[in-house]
Amino acid sequence: MAAETVIARALNLAPKHYDALRLGALIALRLNQTVLAHDRMSIAMKIGPVTAETSNTFGNILKAMGDWPDAEEAYQKALKLDPKYGTTRPNLIDLYIQSGQAQKAYDELEQVSKQRLLSEFELYAKTQTLIDLTRFDEALNTLESIHSKNHPEISAHLKTKIYFHLGKLKEMHQAAAQVSITSPLAADIFGITANAESMRGNWDGVESQISDLINTPDTHINLIQQAIRLLQRQGDDAQVEHLLEKAMSEHGRKPELLFELTRFQVKKRDFDTALLSIEEALNTNPQSFQYLTQYIEILMVFERFKDCEALLERCFAQAPNNQYLFALSATLKRLQNQDYDVLYDYERFVKTYDLEPPDGFSSIADFNMALSDTLDQLHKFKDAPLNQSLRGGTQTDVELSVLAHPIIQAYFKMLERPINEYMNEIGQRPDHPLTQRNTGRFRINGSWSIRLKPNGHHVNHVHPKGWISSCYYVEVPEIVGLGTANNEGWIKFGEPGIPGLTLDAEKFVQPQNGRLVLFPSYIWHGTVPFSGTQSRLTLPFDAVPA
Repeated sequence: MAAETVIARALNLAPKHYDALRLGALIALRLNQTVLAHDRMSIAMKIGPVTAETSNTFGNILKAMGDWPDAEEAYQKALKLDPKYGTTRPNLIDLYIQSGQAQKAYDELEQVSKQRLLSEFELYAKTQTLIDLTRFDEALNTLESIHSKNHPEISAHLKTKIYFHLGKLKEMHQAAAQVSITSPLAADIFGITANAESMRGNWDGVESQISDLINTPDTHINLIQQAIRLLQRQGDDAQVEHLLEKAMSEHGRKPELLFELTRFQVKKRDFDTALLSIEEALNTNPQSFQYLTQYIEILMVFERFKDCEALLERCFAQAPNNQYLFALSATLKRLQNQDYDVLYDYERFVKTYDLEPPDGFSSIADFNMALSDTLDQLHKFKDAPLNQSLRGGTQTDVELSVLAHPIIQAYFKMLERPINEYMNEIGQRPDHPLTQRNTGRFRINGSWSIRLKPNGHHVNHVHPKGWISSCYYVEVPEIVGLGTANNEGWIKFGEPGIPGLTLDAEKFVQPQNGRLVLFPSYIWHGTVPFSGTQSRLTLPFDAVPA
C-alpha cells in the first residue's frame, strides 16, 4: 500500500508520466485493483511506445479482469512485437487453460514443441490441457515422460485428477497420498478424492478421511477449510463445530478460519455473531474478494444498504465482469425498492427456444432419445458432486463440448442458431453489463449434464464466470409437464441464494422436452423440487464472448 501511495502522489503531480503510469499499473495489479491498473496502462499505451512488455502486462490485467478475448489479443500483440519476450507465451497458455480453451492451449504447446523441447512446467500445462480435453491416457503418458522430479506434488496432483476421471480409485488415492497435508495443493486434492467417494455413495469414506485429518498435526489450513465445507455441505453441524474449535485452538483466529466460522454462523442464522466474525477476518485481510462479498450478504440482512453499496464498488474494482456482483447489485436494489429491471429484465433477457432436430432426425423427440442414451453412458455416479448447486441427482464429470461423439457434437451444432438469435435480440448497448460484452460471437465455456431424481432440485445460484447461462431439457417428467399449482420441476428466477433474505422468485419457466432456456449468468436461478418416480435429464452450458 505504501508503494501505491507514492505512485498515486506522483501521478497526481504528473498524470501523463509514461513510466509512472506503467509502474502504477503494475502496483495496482498486485493489489488486485484491476480497473485502476487497466486505466493506468491504457493511458500509458496511448502516450508512449507500445512494446512487448507493455502489451504483455496489459494482457495480465485483462486476464485478471476476466476479459478473456481482449487479453488474448494483447498477448498475441506482444508476441508479434517480440516472439521471444519471456513470459508472454506462458501467460497466453495459462489464459487458455484458465478460460476453458484447452484445445488452443494444446495447439500452442504443440507449436512450441516443434521448435524446442518443452520445459517441465510446459509439460505439466500440456498434461492439464489433455485432462481438460478428456484425453486421459495421453495425459498420463505425458506426465510420466517428465524426467525431472523437482515438483513431485504437482505430478501427484495431476495424477489424482486423471485417475478420478478414469474411475481408478485405488490409484487415485495412491497419487493423493504422495502430497503432504502441509502442502497448499492438499485442499484441492482432498476435494477430488472426497468427491470421488461421495459421488459413488461412500460418504463414510469421506468422513474417515476427515477424521484422519482432524487428528493429524500441521494440516494445511486450506485443507481444514475444505474439510469444514464438506461437513457443512452434508449438514454435520456437530463435526463442523468441533473441527472449527480444534483448528482455532491450534492455528489461532486466522482469517481463513474466521471466514469458515462466518459461513457456519450464517447457516445457523446467527447473523449477529457472523457479522463480528467476518469483520475480524477483514481486519486482517481487507482486500479479500471472498470476505467482502460475504460481508455484503450479511449487511443486506441488517439492511445496511449504504455500506453494501460502498463494498460493492470495492469488489467491482477487483472483478468488473464477475457475474455474482451483478446479482448482489440487483438484490440490493430490490431490497431498497429501487428499479432493478435494467439488470433483471426477465421479458427481455430470459428467452425460451423450442428447438428443431439436427439433420438426420425426424423429430426433436427422436434426437433427445439418442442424446439421452448417450448421456446415460456418462452418468456413472450415484450421488451429486459436493461442490455444485445440485441436490438429489447426478452430474457428469467431464467437459461435454470437447467430446467427439457425433450425438454430442450434433447437440452443440444445434445450439448455434438460438444463441445467435439471443445475441441479436439482446443487442450491444455499451452501458449494460450483459450487452456490452456482446461481440456477436460466442464459445461454450462449460457444459455438463444433470439427472435430477424425484424431489431433487438446484439451490438458487448464479455462474460467476459466465455470460449467458442455459438449461436444455432432454427428458422431462410427466408431473413437470402437467404444470402443478406450485410449479413442480420448473426453473425459477430472481430468488436470491442468500440466507436471511426473504425475496420470492419472480419468474418461472416450464420445462419441455427439446426446450432451451437462455438467460444472463448473473440472474439468480434454481429449480422447484418435483414429485413422482421419473427423473429429469438436462444438458446445460455457459457461453462467453469470443
